[in-house]
Amino acid sequence: MKYVKKSFTFEGKRYYVYGRTAEEAEAKREKRKKELEKDGQRIRPGMEVRKWCRLWFDTYKRGQVCEKQEQAYLRFLQQWIYPAIGGRRICDVTPIELQGMLNDMARQGYSREYVVKYRNVLQNVFRSAVGISLVVHDPTLNLVLPRCRDRAPRREATVEERKRILELAAGQEWGLYVRLLVFCGLRPGETGKITGDDLNPGKCLMHLRGTKTDNADRMIPVPRFLMQELITKAGSARLRHDEPIIRNAWGREMTPSLRCRYWERIRELSESAPGSALPNDLTAYCLRHSWCSDLTCTQTPYAVVQYVMGHRNAVITDRYTHIREDALAQCGRNLVELWHEQGLITETEYEICVGTDSAAGTLKNRAGGEGTDDMPQGSGPQADTKKL
Repeated sequence: MKYVKKSFTFEGKRYYVYGRTAEEAEAKREKRKKELEKDGQRIRPGMEVRKWCRLWFDTYKRGQVCEKQEQAYLRFLQQWIYPAIGGRRICDVTPIELQGMLNDMARQGYSREYVVKYRNVLQNVFRSAVGISLVVHDPTLNLVLPRCRDRAPRREATVEERKRILELAAGQEWGLYVRLLVFCGLRPGETGKITGDDLNPGKCLMHLRGTKTDNADRMIPVPRFLMQELITKAGSARLRHDEPIIRNAWGREMTPSLRCRYWERIRELSESAPGSALPNDLTAYCLRHSWCSDLTCTQTPYAVVQYVMGHRNAVITDRYTHIREDALAQCGRNLVELWHEQGLITETEYEICVGTDSAAGTLKNRAGGEGTDDMPQGSGPQADTKKL
């Protein structure tokens, strides 16, 4: 009698079952699958690292953190832990192996911040295993952070760069997406969640359904011209009030890869169209930094800046606030006014700083290099430092 063979793959291994009929073989296959899945959830000292990581993620992380954090954990597990030690018994993993994994990441050029995050994932995985006596000793206890490169801090986009970006985005199908980044300081991922229900045209406010932190859900001001563009976009596409306004060319919701392609398109246009090309270190997130700096320049209360940026604490807001030369110059003028009120400087010194046009012209001529004995042309702090 000829038997019917059925096969399936479970955790990278191929399994085969046989039956007298196709229905019997299919039933045996489903039964074997359930047995393997149940066995994989059984906690025992000899279980594989891969099985424990899946159980750890389902127990401690799934549904306990935001969706973006879940994806980050899964990415670390699938990209680094599974290929390196996924098939090993968790009780056999040694500190030397884990330290070697960190060293390999550093040699491949990953930033210090990225390696620290990966080390934290390793520590969470194995410390949880120690807590339920799955392993006796924690192999991550004495892990040493290798020498890594520091990630370059994000900068703000200059006024000229923002003008260039708006010029390139004009008339493009993704132009409204770019204008939201420039004039509203949104995180790129927040643009695809805006619906008609989120708009308040009367007060020119917009509700953002942020998911990165609890503070990401917030209200922000929107320029009236941009509010009109959003309303027009929703009306022309005949969208329901609860449907996302910012979509791709096929009417679907935006994806992270599509947002990356939009920014790559801006770079391509900047290189081919007349005008200067955009610098390589300029990213979409730089526009958010510029918006935050603009808020501080308008003397917006710091608590309001932190709220509209969607930050959990003020330390994060400080990273987005960039000191500009105009702000430093105003700081100097404020000090002069204070010293004049206190009587620390003479009237002549005060007039030189903020007084007559002739005094200002004299300072300008000296800074321009006419007095070559005191300050040679091309020297001084302005020649050495063009931007803070």
